[in-house]
Parts: sequence; structure tokens; C-alpha cells
Amino acid sequence: MAGMKHKSKAHQEQVKSPIASETNGTSDWYSKTKTVRNPIKAGAYSPPNASSSTIRRSPISVMNHFQTRTRKQRQKLRNMSISPTNRRFILVFGFFVLAGLHTVIVTTQLQKYLKEDAANILQTSKASFKTSEMKSKEKIPTYRGLEEEAVEGKTPTYRGIDLDELERAAAEVEAAAKEIQKTTRKLTIDDLELGDYIDHGAINVVSRVTLPDWWWEQERANHEDKSTPLSTAKNSKYVVKLAAGDWRVELAKRECKALQKLNKKKQKVRELNIMPTLMIGPCNFTNPFHTDQQRPIPSSFPDKYEKQLRTEPEIVAIVVPFYDHHFLSKPSKWVENLDDVRYFLQTLLQTLAYAHSVGINNMDISGSNVKVDMYGRALILDWNANQANGQPIYDPLANTWITAPEGLLEQTGLDSPKNVLQESISGMDIWSVGVMLTNLVFDPCFFVNPRGLGLHHSQIPEDQQRTEFPKHYGLIKEMLMRLGGETRIPVGEGVFLDLAKLVGLSRPKVWKRKFDLPLYTTNSTCQETDFEMLEDASKDDLEQLHSVLKTIFKISPLNRPTAQDLLKHPFFQDKPKRKVVKPQPWNKEEVIYDLSLADLEVGDFIGNGMINIAAFVEFPDWWYRQHNVDKEKQKYVIKMAPGDKWYTSQGDRECDVLEKMNKNKTLARKHNILPNVFCMRRARNPFFRNPDRQLPPSFSFKHQKRLRKEHKMSAVVIPFFNLQRAEDYCEDLDDVRLFISSLLETLNYSHSLAINNFDLSSSNVKISPKGRAVVMDWNANKANGQDMYDPTANTKITAPEGLLEYGLTEEDRILQTSISAMDIWSVGTMLADLVFAPCWWISRDDIDVKHPNGIYHYDYIRAILMEIGGESVIPIGNNKTLDLANLVGLNRSDLLSRKFNLPIFDEDDRCKTKDFPMLKGVPKEEVDLVYSFLETSMKIALQERPTASALLKHPFLSTEKTKSSKAAKRVEGKSNAELAKIIADVPMQYLDASVEEYTAAEKKKVRELTVNDIEIGEFIGNGAINMVAVAILPDWWYKQKKINKNVLFVVKLAAGSDWLTKQADRECYVLEILSRDKKKAEEFGIIQTIFMSKKVPNPFRKKHIPSKFPKHMVKRLRNAKTVVAIVQPYMDLDYIHDLKQFNDIRYFIRSLLRVLDYAHSLGVNNFDLSDSNVRVDDDGEAVVMDWNANKKQGEDIFDPVANLWLTAPEGMIEHGPRGETIRQTSISAMDIWSVGIMLIFLMYQPCQWVNPEVSYLYDKYPRNYHLLREVVKNVGGETIIPIGNHQEMDLAELVGLRREDLLKKKWKMPLYDAEQDDTCDETDTDSYLKQYGAKSKDLEDMHHFLESMMKLSPAERPDAATLLKHPFMIFSYE
Repeated sequence: MAGMKHKSKAHQEQVKSPIASETNGTSDWYSKTKTVRNPIKAGAYSPPNASSSTIRRSPISVMNHFQTRTRKQRQKLRNMSISPTNRRFILVFGFFVLAGLHTVIVTTQLQKYLKEDAANILQTSKASFKTSEMKSKEKIPTYRGLEEEAVEGKTPTYRGIDLDELERAAAEVEAAAKEIQKTTRKLTIDDLELGDYIDHGAINVVSRVTLPDWWWEQERANHEDKSTPLSTAKNSKYVVKLAAGDWRVELAKRECKALQKLNKKKQKVRELNIMPTLMIGPCNFTNPFHTDQQRPIPSSFPDKYEKQLRTEPEIVAIVVPFYDHHFLSKPSKWVENLDDVRYFLQTLLQTLAYAHSVGINNMDISGSNVKVDMYGRALILDWNANQANGQPIYDPLANTWITAPEGLLEQTGLDSPKNVLQESISGMDIWSVGVMLTNLVFDPCFFVNPRGLGLHHSQIPEDQQRTEFPKHYGLIKEMLMRLGGETRIPVGEGVFLDLAKLVGLSRPKVWKRKFDLPLYTTNSTCQETDFEMLEDASKDDLEQLHSVLKTIFKISPLNRPTAQDLLKHPFFQDKPKRKVVKPQPWNKEEVIYDLSLADLEVGDFIGNGMINIAAFVEFPDWWYRQHNVDKEKQKYVIKMAPGDKWYTSQGDRECDVLEKMNKNKTLARKHNILPNVFCMRRARNPFFRNPDRQLPPSFSFKHQKRLRKEHKMSAVVIPFFNLQRAEDYCEDLDDVRLFISSLLETLNYSHSLAINNFDLSSSNVKISPKGRAVVMDWNANKANGQDMYDPTANTKITAPEGLLEYGLTEEDRILQTSISAMDIWSVGTMLADLVFAPCWWISRDDIDVKHPNGIYHYDYIRAILMEIGGESVIPIGNNKTLDLANLVGLNRSDLLSRKFNLPIFDEDDRCKTKDFPMLKGVPKEEVDLVYSFLETSMKIALQERPTASALLKHPFLSTEKTKSSKAAKRVEGKSNAELAKIIADVPMQYLDASVEEYTAAEKKKVRELTVNDIEIGEFIGNGAINMVAVAILPDWWYKQKKINKNVLFVVKLAAGSDWLTKQADRECYVLEILSRDKKKAEEFGIIQTIFMSKKVPNPFRKKHIPSKFPKHMVKRLRNAKTVVAIVQPYMDLDYIHDLKQFNDIRYFIRSLLRVLDYAHSLGVNNFDLSDSNVRVDDDGEAVVMDWNANKKQGEDIFDPVANLWLTAPEGMIEHGPRGETIRQTSISAMDIWSVGIMLIFLMYQPCQWVNPEVSYLYDKYPRNYHLLREVVKNVGGETIIPIGNHQEMDLAELVGLRREDLLKKKWKMPLYDAEQDDTCDETDTDSYLKQYGAKSKDLEDMHHFLESMMKLSPAERPDAATLLKHPFMIFSYE
């Protein structure tokens, strides 16, 4: 009875009765389920401890218990019972559930309890039938009475309900539940097949994983949402995160449980970009790789992790989608402006707000754990560091850079040291978000510097030492001094700790300190004032940024805002959120037959505008077959609009317009509307960070960069047309008349569909060979009611109403009220420019200048009004009007009385020319018609401008042609057969051309060489990056280039790791730069490049490789997925050590300096001028073989695989004494040092530069200590060198020497004789050189030449151009 003490007295008495005591488990069951909202799921109708005999007993004990409860509880239990009026409904409901379960997939929770529920329907109904009769005091039959009926052979019934029938229904429901359970099989670790190893962390090993076929089929069958693509298609990629070992398993369990909570709400997972999981529970398994030692583990797994999987008995496995480097990137590489940062952190805070709401934090919001997807949203990769409130917050493995002050304390430091406990679920994460915001916005500076400030108390002076100083004393002290505010933090159990007192500061003084963001560089406080991320930021943006950082960086976690609070801050509220584009509906047929951007092959660059980049394009072969198009004859152009929402919306707008105008094909052809071959609205950019998609070299770096960095793109594909600019085509007034007439016909058609153009400039309107106008772009069109002002519009062709940002007040926006008015004005400006060349429609230097009164284009509008005159009141929408005359300080009455005066100007002022080439020989009547046409169309008041239809009736356009136009002359003299031949056989773009023109164009077609066309011949050699072999090129290429097939070519292949292909890509980039000027490239001996392909899929995995190839090279070629290939002519070159004569060496060095001077002038260096990389041609001139080691300004100069004997002192040092990166500060300095070493090598054979043995001694810092010391000690001079970011380093101090001594030291060459194991005597070597033609004066010049090159400081070394003027390089070579 101990468990019944809390029950009422009355209830205890009732329990003593014989009937009530039979169900003594009831009260315990009810107490367990009384707080559960849904008693069915909690098992309310099936007491878990009840035996089978309990089912048939009286429910009186339940009623007694019911009567002792409160009114609210009685009502709840009453709702659980079934009234007699619903008896018939029970049977119907049972059969309805049976039928429904065959078609509907029930939830996992329901499946678990379905068997119990089905069996208990009978039990609960029998008891509940009687419960409702208690108040009416009817006689309640007991189950004992029902049993007696069964014994007598009667069917057990109660008030007409056949209980046997109900039992049969329950049995059928149970059978259905078992059938359903068979079709929803759970995934376990035994079902997984491990793939290639990918990566590892402190806890997890990550590898690819293959899921079983039954799982794919099950998921596909259960996929009901046809509006979204099936993400479980069998080609989807997944990875498994495995954690084996005691402490690893514990942390992985923590992540597993966190993901279980986060993944409960699937909609939230999709909305907040939380990583979905396929298998996360149970959170630990028996390790199958331990129990079954024969279970395969891929060979790519490192031995350490294979051993871990084999020896540990317990394992945690989490399966998640695989995100490659095209989908995810580091935030620092993605964000380009403050809006990008704002949106990225907004999505991160939304994820954290949801996680914190379910009691989960992350505790590791760092750049390595939080990535950005291709939509700019944050994605958290790991959750294994999360901590619950009340747990110790200190983690010795935590990232100190992002840790808040409370997380830096191992213990409280109080009299009885205790762990610091977590008191705020969100405090640490919010601090880390602030650190990330600071580092992104203020790059290259960052939030504090743990390396420089993380001092242990043992590093503090003895007189200041105190045992309670924390480990990160310096870091905490710096935070308090710079951030200020409250210094007391909660450490658990209601205790607060004063951090100021802990680090020896005064709390009141810290409290009064103003907020000062602690920005640092590697060595000191940040001195930068201009940050790239804040270039376009407004004053409000900066104030909000300062405010949000001040709000986040509170010393006490209780004072920091929650993620939900931060999302309400103006910094995240003022800017509109980006809309994430949902995937298109998934349809198997569309996937097979419909085009996507990824199917298109982009060809040579054609041109670009503000929005589009135009290039030739080819469709896949199946598309040409499907549409019955001849691939060889018909060419197409793609107009790509990559960029943010504004760019893609302009492209989408053009798609809509072209589709609308091409609905009636006949009218579209008649009015010269561009055919809409293919249109893709805002889709994923196939070139976005995708090295496998190559762009032709005709694309400039600027356009390649734009296509590579934007993750969204809109595109339109149209046929290629042979078009010209109107000013180049039109020779007389008849040509102009036909052109303007056809343009107005096009506009009349588009205006009838409520479409205007808004950009009828000479670059947008071209002319066909027949002399008809073709409008190329329609992406600037506007609908009635839209804001007319466009800051990017071409001001010269814009009507006055489109030049105004607003009217008299900022609230008076200028809205479009006429579809045609703006286009009619632009047609008039185009006619004026064509007819009155070399003068043009009014144009002023101050056309875009903002007037002091705040109105843009004030002077320009004023000038137009004074020239044209007429009505100046215009409608601006919303039933409002605006007087332009009043706006620019003129009188409307004066303008109404002014006569039209054509405003044509030349470079300086009003046009002074009276004889216009286009009007020569034209009758005065026709000239008057031109003026009349312009006066009619160029009205200030847009409501007075005629429509395109009305203008087509103007006498200027309806006058009969007195002479044939150029287009008419083209077909003169052609027979009907010839014209039919042209129309039938010539592609669309040549319909207006002659047969001869078409034939000539066909002959100009050039087939491009690809890496698939190249076969490998005899192996020649290899370096650290490239392998070189004879290149076997196809016969058609030799014929096309008219080259004899006996000419040999070589191919340089870089295959293997990403690093190798990256270096080879770098060489391709350099060769492109060096070869742009063909004449100079030939003059300076740059090897001609026949073909180069940047990183592409490796075709040599399946091609024949000659047997003489080294085995390790064959293996590299077979295994590499990508390859970089460069084809160059074969050159028979000599090694430089064959040079013996003194003047031969001088001539060689001079030619090498000339090559370097040319390269350095283009911003290119070599960085690997060794005897294996530089050869000599038949003329004795230097030829540089490879350029793949070059480095850019500001890049890390240290290269672990570099040739040490050729490396200057600054390149020998891996990093500075405080971890600083040594950056390149001079393009030429390293190459100049290497040339000096090469000259010493050639002149002083067999002696060499320093003792090679010293470079193998690594017992001291820096890595090449002894070699560096030997060089510094002998060369002397200035030892302070620049290392980038306005920092310097003293080489003398680094190797234990005194700078003052070295400044006084005379320069000496550290020559060493390896054969004699001793230093070389310069006197002996000089006498040796005299045998090969050296004179005393030459030797003096050479010594001075070397001394000027071999300076320790790169800033003191001369460039190649200066060295070429040195006396040693000026000589006559015979």
C-alpha cells in the first residue's frame, strides 16, 4: 500500500472491497497517463501491468477512482468513454480503419502501438459501455454474466452489439498492421556498405556509403509529394559519419540525440536548412566491423581509422546527404558585401533560434563547422559539442577564437574550485555568431588574438603572479578592457563570479568603459580603416552594425540576447530577405526529354551588355534530332544573365516577353520578332564553381569571373543572325526610311500586346541584310503603373518623364501611364542621329549631374524644354500631373508659344554643320518631311505623342521610294532558281545573304581541338607536376592547320591530386597572359602553346598508354579523375651546364633577364629557375620550360617542395617567429636571386652555392635554420625584410646574429667545393674563368653584378630591366 499513500481516504476504503481490489493496478496506470493529452498513444486503454484475467473484470474500481477526482479530471475521463449512442459507430469505425490501413501509410509511432490498440478495442468498449449508465442507476451486467452466456452457447452480446464480430474486426486490424510493418523496414548499420574515405574530425570518420536497393524502392514508394523532386533517386549521394571508441561514442550520441530532436519537424528542417538525416537512431549499435572481422573496409581508409573500427565494440552511425564543394563553401569565400553577410547570419540565427527552442545549442559556431550553400544560407555540419544547462561548460578541445569568457574558465577560481556550469542555452552560440560577423566584415582583421593573448599565469611576472589567475588570463583581460559592462557571470548553483577581480581589474572601472571592438591582426591591434566589405555601406548600415555587435558582446551570458531577439534587431530587419527558389515539380518525362542549362555547350564569346553575356551555343545531339534541325547549318546564340535577383529578374522578364510575342508565329515572323528557341528562368548556374564546365578562352577574365561566382542565372537562346549597326548599314534616306518603318511595325505589334521596350538604343536595335530593324533585347520593358525611373537607363534616348526620380516631393513617384510614349521618343532620337550625322540629338556633359536642388538631369531637361517647347504638364499616375516647366524654373506659358527647334548638337555646342551626307541630293520636300516627323514624335507631353500605328501613316514613311534600297539591290539580277536555292538551303541567319556569302562563311568554320582528340606517344620525362610525352594529334588537325605530319608535338599532363591540377591550371593562366602579344612572345622565346585545357575529365583512364611509361605514372593517369593538358611544339634544347665560354654564359643570362623583364611587366614571375627548367636553344638563348610555380603578389611565398639552393632567404622561412605568414611583396625579387645563383653555378663549376649538407639539419627554428644562417652570415647587408601587411622581420635576429655587424660586413660569395669538402677560393676560380675568355674588367663587372643581385632584402634587389643596363650585360658577342 506504500504506493497508495497519496490517495484519498474514500478511495482507500473502496480499494479494500473485493471487487475493487481485483484491479489494484488501475490507480498506478492512471497516475502515469493523467498528463498525457492523447491517451490512445500513451496506452490509456491498455494497462501495461494488467494480466489477461483483468480484462474480464468489473469496471467498478475505475468508477470509484473516477468519483474521487476533480471536476476537470472527471470531464477528461468522461471524454475517454464511449456513450451508448455511438455503439453502431464502433463497428463501422473498425471496418473503416481496416480498409484505410491498406492504402494510407501510418506514422511510426502509431505502427508501434497499433497491435496493442487493435487488441484493446474490445476490452475498452466492454468497460466503457457500462460507465455512462452509472448516473441512471441501471443494472450493470458484469463480465461474469457475459461468460455465463457463452457457456450456455449463446453469442456474447451487450445491448445488441455482437462482441464476437468486434473481436474478428480487431483480429483483421492486427493482421493489417503486421502487413504494414513488413513494408516499412528500418535501416540499420548492417545494411550499409562503406565507400571511399572522405575526411575525419576529432570525433567522426566520414566516408561515402551505399544504401541497399530495398531502401530506395521503399522510399520511392512512400514518396507522395509530387510537387518536389524525389531526393532519394538512386544516383543521390550520401555519406556516413562513424564514431567508434568510448569518448567519441559519447559525443556522437550527443549529436545523434540533438539531430533526432531537430529532425522531428520536417517542415522546419526544410525551411531552416538543417541537415536532414536518413539514419540517426538508435544512437548506438554493436560495431559490425568488430564482430565480423571479415566485413570489408575500403582500402582508402587510413590504417589508424581502420584499426579503430576493428577494435572498438560500440559505434555510432549517422547518414546524411553528401554536399560537394560546388554546393557548400566557406562563408569567407562566399560573402562579397554586407548584404551577403546579413542574409547568411540571418539564416544561421533562424536555425539557432529553432535549436535553442528545443533545448539544443551548438557550442562550435566556427568557419569550419558552419558553411554557406549555393543560395547563401547557413548550414551547420556538426552538433556534437552541444551542452545542456547545468553541465560543465569548459572544453579543453574548444576553439578558443570563438569561445565566450565563461567558456575559457576551467574552474571558478573560488576557495573551493568547481567547474563552471552552463546557465544559458544560447549564450555561447550568440557570442560565436558575433565573432563570425566581426571576422567576415572586418577582414583581414579579426576578433582578438588567442595566440598572442592566451597567457598562462606562469608567463606573468613573478611579482604579479596569483594562483587564481585563469589559464587564458591575457585573453579574458583584453575582452574586459575593450568590451566593458557587467563582469559578474553565473557559474552554477546560484553563484556568481567576478571576472574583473579574477584578472586583477576593478569592476567599477570596467563597468564604465565604452564599448571598443577588439580587432587584431596576427601581431598587433588592427590599424586598417578601409574594409572592402563596408565600401558600399551607408551610414545607417554602419550604425546598425555597431549596435548589433555591442548587443552581442556582453561579458555576462545572461545579458546577451537570444537568437530570436537578434532577428528583431534593425540590422537584420531593414533589408528584405532573399527568397529561396523552390525546385521545379519533378516529372520523370521532363528529366529525360526537356532541356536544362546543364545540357547546353557554350561556345565562343560574342558580346555583352549591362545584363546579358552573349555567346554561341550548341544543343545536345538528341535535341537536334527531336526538332529536326541541321546542326551544321543552324547556329544559335545564348544570352546569359547571371547574378542576383535583379539581374535574373530582368532575364526572366525577357523570357516572358518573347514567349508572349511568339505565340502567333506568323505575326512574329512578319514583325521580325526574335524566335524564342529555349528559355530558362532563374535556374542554377552550371558554371558556378564548377571546374568541369569549361569556358572558351575568348571569354575575358571579367566575364569568366562573373559566370563562375554567381549561383543563379536566367538564359534565352535565339537563332544567330547576321546583323549590323544601322549607322554602318544606312547609306541614304531610303535605307533610313525602311529601317524606321520596320522598327515601328515591330513596336506596333508589341504595343498591341501591352509590351514596350524602353531601351531602343543603337546597341540594342540592329539591321538585317534586308534593311529591316531587329530588336535584340526586351529585358527593360515596363508595365503601366510601374515606376518609370531607371538609374541604369541610357539617358540620351530617354524621354523627359523617364529622367525624373520623383516629382516635387519624394512621395510623387513618376509612374508609367502610356505603353508606347517612351519608345516613340527613342525612335525619334535614333532617326535624328542617323539623318543628321555627324551631329546627334542633344547631348550634354552634365547630363547625369545632380542639381543643387536635388533633381537629377535638371539642366538637360531644361535645355530640351527650351528647344522643343509645347505643353509641359505630364501625367505621373494616380490621377496626378506634374509641370516640368515649373520644376526646372521655366514658365509654361512661354513654352506653349515656342516653336519646335530641332536640338541637334556636335561635340561642343549646337551643330554648325549644314551639309549632312544623308541629305545630299534629297529634295527639300523630303527634308521637310523628316523635320515634320520629328516634330510630331518628339513631344514633351507624353500624352501628345502619337502611337506607332499613327506614325506609320506619316507622309515621311508612306512616300514612294525613288531609288532601290541596298537590300533590293542584293537580289537584282538573280534568277528565280537562284533565289529558291537561297531560301531552301541557307540557314536562317543567311536568308538575306547571297550564295557566295554563305559559301564563304561555311569555309571559315574551324574545328577546335579537344583533350579527347589527343593520343599519348613515347614518354619523354616528368617533373614534380607534369609528365611529358609525345603528342599524337588527329589527321584533320594537321590538314586544317596546313602542317606537315612529321612535325612533332609534346603534351604536358598534370593528373592526380587537386594540388597538381591547380598548379597546372596556374601555368595555363600564365601562358595565356604571356602569349597575348604574339610578336613579343616570339621575340622573348615564350614557347608557343598549340592547345591547353584547364581541369577537365580525364580521358586517358581508358586510352592506350605506351609500355615504356613508368608504372607510377601509368597508375597516376589511370586513377586521376581530372587532367590538365598543354600541347607545345617539340624543341631539341641543350642543358645549361654545357655552356663553358665566358661570353656564352653572359649572353645566356642576358636573354634570360629579357624573358623575365617581359614576364614581370605582365605581373608574372617564375619561382623555379633551375637548371632542369631553363634550357638553351641553338642560338644560345634561354628558354623557360615551365611556369607552374609562379606566385601572385600577397601570396604565401613559402613552398615546401621548392629547390632550396635557388631560393632566396625570404622563401626559406615557413612562418615568422609569431606565426606570421611570409607574403610575396615583390614580383621580381625571387627570380632575380635565382638568376644570380644560376650565374654562380655556371661560372664557378665545380664549386657551388653554400654547403648542401646544411639544409638537412632541422634541429632549430626556422625549418632551414643552418642554410639560412650560412647565407645571411656570408652575404651581409640589410637583414630587415618586408613580409606583407605592412610588417617586417629581422633575418639576423631569426638566426642568432647581430644586424649591426652584418650591416658593416663586406659581401662574400659562400662558395663550396663538394669534392674537396671545403670552401672554394675565388682567386682560383677567377683564373679558371680567364681560360674561357674572361678579362679582369669582366670579372670585376661580374662581381659587382652578383653583389647587386644577391641582397638579403628583396626590396634592395634590382629588377630585370635595371640589370640589363649593368656594364656586365653590355658587351659585343662574337
